[in-house]
Amino acid sequence: MPYPPGFLDELRQRLPVSEVVGRRVKLIRAGREYKACCPFHNEKTPSFTINDQKGFFHCFGCGAHGDVVGFVMRQENRSFPEAVEVLAGLAGLPVPQSTPEEKKRYEEEKNLHTLIEDAAKWFEAQLHGASGRRALDYARARGLTDALIARFRLGFAPTDAQALLGHLAARGYTPQQMVEAGLVKKAEGEDRYYSFFRGRLIFPVGDRRGRVVAFGARLIEGDGPKYINSAEHALFHKGALLYGFSRARAAASENRPLIVTEGYMDVIRLVDAGFVGAVAPLGTALTEDQILALWKIIPLPPQRPEARNHIPILCFDGDAAGQRAASRALDRILPHLGPDRSVRFAAMPEGEDPDSLIRDKGPAAMQALLDQALSLSDFLWQATAGERPLNTPEDRAGFRRDLEVRIGMIRDSSLARDYRAAFSQRMQESFGASGTSSSFPSGPRRFFRPLPMKVRPLPGDLQERIVLAVAMNHPALFPEMEEALHALPFANSKLDALRQTIFNFMSAPGLAHDDPAALRDFLEKHGHGPDLDKLFGDPLYLHAGFAKPDRPPQAARAGWNEIWRRHMRAQVEEELKNASFELKNGEDPAIQDRIGHLRALLAEMDHESESDALPA
Repeated sequence: MPYPPGFLDELRQRLPVSEVVGRRVKLIRAGREYKACCPFHNEKTPSFTINDQKGFFHCFGCGAHGDVVGFVMRQENRSFPEAVEVLAGLAGLPVPQSTPEEKKRYEEEKNLHTLIEDAAKWFEAQLHGASGRRALDYARARGLTDALIARFRLGFAPTDAQALLGHLAARGYTPQQMVEAGLVKKAEGEDRYYSFFRGRLIFPVGDRRGRVVAFGARLIEGDGPKYINSAEHALFHKGALLYGFSRARAAASENRPLIVTEGYMDVIRLVDAGFVGAVAPLGTALTEDQILALWKIIPLPPQRPEARNHIPILCFDGDAAGQRAASRALDRILPHLGPDRSVRFAAMPEGEDPDSLIRDKGPAAMQALLDQALSLSDFLWQATAGERPLNTPEDRAGFRRDLEVRIGMIRDSSLARDYRAAFSQRMQESFGASGTSSSFPSGPRRFFRPLPMKVRPLPGDLQERIVLAVAMNHPALFPEMEEALHALPFANSKLDALRQTIFNFMSAPGLAHDDPAALRDFLEKHGHGPDLDKLFGDPLYLHAGFAKPDRPPQAARAGWNEIWRRHMRAQVEEELKNASFELKNGEDPAIQDRIGHLRALLAEMDHESESDALPA
């Protein structure tokens, strides 16, 4: 039985040729390829090359050539099914069984490919016929040449609801097959079928191999939404594909930049202007699967200077809707960030998109915009700040809170820690180094481990006194506490002044910064002596024994850790409460996304935590 095309595609995608060949021979990096001495004949000078982007190996000595399956067949003298079984085991994929159901499904998918291709050819012919004159005039008015129209296989769906149906029926296809392909629909309550696309300019959508599997359509005649897309079917899942992906994969292998834009015309204009790595989602917001697919085709190691081209650039329209789309894309990308996995953001001028910008000002203007694209970290900062004022401590506290929520979405703990450190420094550079508004909590990752359950803050100023007791009795821990201690809100002005004096002690030269006695002496000299015994006596330690001077550092550290976890949990819960309140005033997709992320963050906090009580 032939294997389903999707299975073999997935197998080849999961196992690059270099990974399989590298298990048997030593590989040498050579630009975008690898070289090795051929395993199929004796040689001293490497003539065996591997290109992962094109998915094949080739020996210039003996002529051996093939893909990853072919290599295993040659190397291990196996049949095609045996080689597939070996590779499936390496990739962790089950091999489809040769059952009647699988055979039937394979034939159905094969017929579906043929049906959709026949429809694409018919749409192309209609564009250049009498019924397609208005659509062709529209395409040309948008600056599309005949060569460009042919390159992207643009077509036209006539207003006649039976025309496509009749053509495909004459070629032997049944109405049910046409329904499965998303080309026709059955009239409700009637035994009648009609074309789904009518009076529209057609944009064929290819799969990862470039085969047409669906269509996008722009209204030219009649009433209805401006753009529509094929319904999902066995070959087409709009959240997993990108318009122009097969071309972008080839572009990436040639070190061309990957550009994600919003529409079909944007992609066509970009490609025509030389930006052949352009892609677009299919009528939906950018999904996790789509960005992961782009990362998979990045071929170069990050240490090479030209690898910067392979960080996808997300290019959204300059209007408010475009900026909301960029912010939503950011939130979807954050959980998947990791080493060598990032994006950049290019903001179009107000009222412009790539199509209009290139038509009005040329490719150089587009290139200048791409050259100025923001890194993900810069966009994260800007998108979180938005238009809010940052003039008061309260403004900046809210900004820090929202930054922490977004950084908390990053699953790679090492990367999240680096983001906290970078933003802490940026806060200090932007807002100064004094007071509770001066820094961002970027302490050790363990201080950001969340609470396992919803908790209330400690009553009155008890939390503030406990935190200061840890700092005074265990000053050796201060470097670990410093950044987050800045961020904790202090309502009691006397305790806030005491905190500031502790910071002054820690920054003063020539003092024993890890000596509790030296710290107490400093506090007394600066007028805090009368308050120390009153505020930090034995009654306090009934609530926080870990903070006592005689407790070991690890107990004090664990107690401080728990205090910080309580604070972070309360911040996220408050943000969720505010977002839920805002949602009551209108169905804003951005707020809905925000609520979803906050709830997911709380769920992750519940999952990760080990304890729900302060240590004794």
